[in-house]
Amino acid sequence: MHFVANQQPIRENRKQRKELLFILSNNNQANTNNDASPTDIAVVKQKEFPNPQLEGEFGFEGPEKRLEIDFRVKKTDIHYQEYLLAHQNDGSSSEEEDSTSIETKYFNLMNIDDDTWQSMLDLAHCKILSKKQNDQFMCYVLSESSLFVFKKKLVLKTCGTTTLLHTLNKIKEIADTQGLEADLVIYSRKNFNYPQAQPHPHSSFEEELSHLTREYPSGEGYVVGSVLHDHWYLYIADMQEEDDVKKDPDQTLEVLMHELDPEVMKQFFSEAREKRESGVTIEEVTGIDKLIPGSDIDSFEFDPCGYSMNGLLGKCYWTIHITPEDSCSFVSFETNLKSSRIEQYSRLIERVIETFKPGRFTVTLFADDHWDIEHDHHHKPHNPKETLLDQEAFQIHNSNLLKTYSAFTNLTVGDQYRLKSKSFYEFIGGYNLTFTNFVSTKQK
Repeated sequence: MHFVANQQPIRENRKQRKELLFILSNNNQANTNNDASPTDIAVVKQKEFPNPQLEGEFGFEGPEKRLEIDFRVKKTDIHYQEYLLAHQNDGSSSEEEDSTSIETKYFNLMNIDDDTWQSMLDLAHCKILSKKQNDQFMCYVLSESSLFVFKKKLVLKTCGTTTLLHTLNKIKEIADTQGLEADLVIYSRKNFNYPQAQPHPHSSFEEELSHLTREYPSGEGYVVGSVLHDHWYLYIADMQEEDDVKKDPDQTLEVLMHELDPEVMKQFFSEAREKRESGVTIEEVTGIDKLIPGSDIDSFEFDPCGYSMNGLLGKCYWTIHITPEDSCSFVSFETNLKSSRIEQYSRLIERVIETFKPGRFTVTLFADDHWDIEHDHHHKPHNPKETLLDQEAFQIHNSNLLKTYSAFTNLTVGDQYRLKSKSFYEFIGGYNLTFTNFVSTKQK
């Protein structure tokens, strides 16, 4: 299925629910219809939100629900066993190489077709709008956020009143067709702006935990940050075997922004798009294209407002989703960009903040303990003004534990923002989380 949008999807009117219509080209349908040409258009009508009345009453929910699942090969899978049996005496490859060589048919989520992924997304009430891929992963811009599919990893983000957790069982079924099973499951989200509008199973974190532990009972739930202010909910189910060795350390950086500058946000309304010079992209106008230069960008502008994009750069993905209405403005930025220096993340965050100019923002960095980073603090001379906490953080970093503790404390955002709170968590299994809240100095 090849997706080309010929009409802008209509973003939900926050006062009065509108139907979302969009047009997708559907080559599969064209190929099965003798009277149809390859350019025939299929009109797809998005399903109604589970609770559109509440959606309109409270405003659009920008903060996304996020699901990440790492997969491993099922040792009992018939294809895996047959392949190992056929090659056990030739001595030509290791078990790992054997597994890799048959990924063209099995053990690879990138083998799954778009229609199957759409059948999963139907359960969350969202649609595929466009797709890009390279040899590392596939990414889909959705009517509500994004889907990223790697060979043995899936990342799904959905905003609004979508029902992301209803996809869990379907994802299991899809992975099983490739001889894969879950190795690590992470579900996370920021606190909602309008929790009253969320349908089952997202009406509370307790309800979400009940749903998650029914599928993955070994997991644990956490609340990160002050429950009176911006905070983060996190669920981790780590099913990795003791002898598992992570060969590709991973980390996820998120910047979650509220109370955006109206002058910046007006660029994401259809009125500004209509006035834009022909051939000039929204990324060029806003500076989004400069955040991670060299990326292949797939973006979508909604009517009457809103914006979503995915970026690809080798193994790196990044994604931005924008709700520009002044009453509920929100921008999310996420990337798995790898860097050996924590300062490079700080510079990236500063570019993001300068681009969107939020009134307050949250930064999270989730990394496994195999992530090898350096910090400029290692190379700086002794500073007599250092606090005991700074010195302790340096010692902790050198012990290869809590290595992200010192991240983002000294973002060079001038006198525009102040650090409101910072939390650090170390989870069993070698995962570290740094969670920070910043607020504009103009706020009391």
